[in-house]
Amino acid sequence: MNGALWIWRNFRFLLPGDWELLQFTRRPGEGRCAWADRCAFRLEFVWRAVPGPPDFDRMMGDYAAKLETEGARKLRRERRDAWHGIAAEQGGRPISRFGAYFDRESCVVELVFPWPEERSPALERAVLAAVREEPPDAAGRRRWRAFGLDLRVDGRLDLAECRVAPGSAEFRFADERGRRIVRCRRLGLRPFWMKTGVADWVRGQTRDWRAARETSERREGHEVFRREGDAPTGFLERALRGRKCAGMEAWICPADDRLYAREWRGPAPFAEDEGRRGALGCAGCGGLGA
Repeated sequence: MNGALWIWRNFRFLLPGDWELLQFTRRPGEGRCAWADRCAFRLEFVWRAVPGPPDFDRMMGDYAAKLETEGARKLRRERRDAWHGIAAEQGGRPISRFGAYFDRESCVVELVFPWPEERSPALERAVLAAVREEPPDAAGRRRWRAFGLDLRVDGRLDLAECRVAPGSAEFRFADERGRRIVRCRRLGLRPFWMKTGVADWVRGQTRDWRAARETSERREGHEVFRREGDAPTGFLERALRGRKCAGMEAWICPADDRLYAREWRGPAPFAEDEGRRGALGCAGCGGLGA
């Protein structure tokens, strides 16, 4: 299947190009995402962190009994390699559900296919075969890929916020106390709001930084402008925790005429490391590679 790559909560999916992520949760321990095409929901991804592999025979048996009480018909158990499944009819339409355990993430994962018309075993097999864990890189960074953004961020940070609106998408990652922050954005509709070049836009976003240093480079076909300096802090915070260093880089992707920006803030060692090892790519240009 030639499809689009999505990476969420340390799992990667290869899905049809017209499926879009419409619902998502940020919690790492338990949550769900749901993709839809322009007509109906097509896939639900549910995860739950567990201490070890579950008893799938018992779990699927309990699941089948629950579905029967909810009015499901023609239930049958199926197996797709490591995936344990149940196929049925619910509300007059076919539905299939598959669960598996992933060792690295210590997660039980369920994929639900609410088929709008006929079930497609070939598409089902292709989606299931492509799901796998996305391990951290050698520096401990996690990769996320959604809403046109492809990024790597310090694995110690949690997804604090994800905002998607017409013409914009944003990920914000932070530690528990909000002292280390990474923000990645993709902004469209540039002719309506962007009245300056990239360099002046970055300077405007970071005008209160001190001792700022500026560089520019050509990176994978993009003219990238970068600014680094000291973010403003109160006297007491500076006395107790030292400097808060910050950086921002931005560019316009010629493929979609959108502005891409990555910003990081935190103690000097974190900011230096994130500035050097973190990454943001345009998914439409291929992103950060395989």
